[in-house]
Amino acid sequence: MRERQLLERLLRSSTADHHLTITYLKALATDELDDVTYFDLVSSTEGTLREQVSPFRAVRYLLKEWSYPLSRALRSVAMAVRERNSKSLVDKMSKAVEAGMRVVNFVRLEYERFRDFGRREMEGALEQARTLSDLYVTLISTLTFLFAAFVVASSTFSGISAAEVVTLIALAAVASSIGVSFVAWRILKPDTIITSSQYAPLLVKTIESLSMLIALSLLGTSIASVMLLDPPIADLTIAAAAAVSLSIGSVGWFKTRKVPALDEELPLLFRSLAEIMSHIKNPAASVEVVMIGHRGRVRRTLEELKSLLSSGVELGVAMRSTFGRTCSKLATDSVELLLECNRLLGSTRAVGNEVFVYLNDKLVLRRKRLQLAGYVKGISLPSVGTSAAVFGVVGSLYSLLQDISAVVSTFLPLRLDMPIDLMWRVTIIMLIAFSATSSLLIHLASGTSRTRLLVDLATFLVVGSLVHFLTMTGTTALLKSLTIHYENLIPVG
Repeated sequence: MRERQLLERLLRSSTADHHLTITYLKALATDELDDVTYFDLVSSTEGTLREQVSPFRAVRYLLKEWSYPLSRALRSVAMAVRERNSKSLVDKMSKAVEAGMRVVNFVRLEYERFRDFGRREMEGALEQARTLSDLYVTLISTLTFLFAAFVVASSTFSGISAAEVVTLIALAAVASSIGVSFVAWRILKPDTIITSSQYAPLLVKTIESLSMLIALSLLGTSIASVMLLDPPIADLTIAAAAAVSLSIGSVGWFKTRKVPALDEELPLLFRSLAEIMSHIKNPAASVEVVMIGHRGRVRRTLEELKSLLSSGVELGVAMRSTFGRTCSKLATDSVELLLECNRLLGSTRAVGNEVFVYLNDKLVLRRKRLQLAGYVKGISLPSVGTSAAVFGVVGSLYSLLQDISAVVSTFLPLRLDMPIDLMWRVTIIMLIAFSATSSLLIHLASGTSRTRLLVDLATFLVVGSLVHFLTMTGTTALLKSLTIHYENLIPVG
């Protein structure tokens, strides 16, 4: 019991960026290190990477303080770790040690296995997400068609209750949206390209941290508007709230819009930095050499770094502050890898290739995710807009038929007992469900930022609510102009 409590305390800060963790462990796995010395080295980690290696710090504590054999220490930590990837890594390491394998050799082997298996696993997840997105867009079209068909059918066949059918279709839309969101969340874990570094601009960090809260508030406002306001006013209220959220999210997006372009330059940049810093001991001079051939944002970043180094700022502080202000998570993670390996191994040369491969793997995966996100947005946004237009036309037609039913009932018996307000509210709720799920699918596929999720959700709601409102009002005005004569027929009836 005491051992369990101790391990839980040591592992309390364990995080789950497995790719970064295994890359760092591989960079430290040099041939001259024995197993105990390797854990001593890993346990000396500082900065943000310290949280990544907390399971191995726990192993080292059991080795040094409790005199555990290495295999037993690894088994004990594996049972206490909750994060899936870390638990699997420590468990496999314990079995490798029991079989007589050196830890550094196991880490190298596991690193290569992770690169291959992780790539194939993510490619499979992206393919599943694409299939799920196609399925959901089909569901949107099917439910829209069923809604229109049953509203028309219920108007002419007395055996069908329009209110019950429309309510069931709305429940099906909400339930399918929740189900698709849950499955997508299990297939693709959310990711971000925005750093949480203390040196990142405060505005960017604030918007990024509040984006999810703003998105949930937008959904809550939309649902409350549907329940409390008249349908046309509800549409405009949703559009206004979404426009405000869109403006907030756009500020964050504008501040970070150059991050993807900067990230594309990072692999060569950090490999060059690592190589040149291993030969030129003066950091400012090393940066000046690396600046040759770079332009634009990268050159300005290097000039800022050189200026700080020339003014006497310590290398770690200068690099963390300079790259932290770029807002790039890949940049700040690479800085931590470079600095820690330089501090612990006394050279950056060994880690240069590891950072290069790490960044390239990340960027290749990001391109695939962005391609899928573009595909999902390309098929879902028109589908939501089309559904909004169909709902507006069907609602306007149903409202008109209710108005003239007294005139045409002698030769065209109609059953129009569903309150028109119920129809409007049901259709708007369906649009909210479609918009929320579609934006979540795009967010999970792209792995960019929560700010981008807010922008996409607001965009879907603006498009859906405005199309619904304009179609509803436009169709109503058109149909009334075509049937203006019915007002003169009512007194005769």
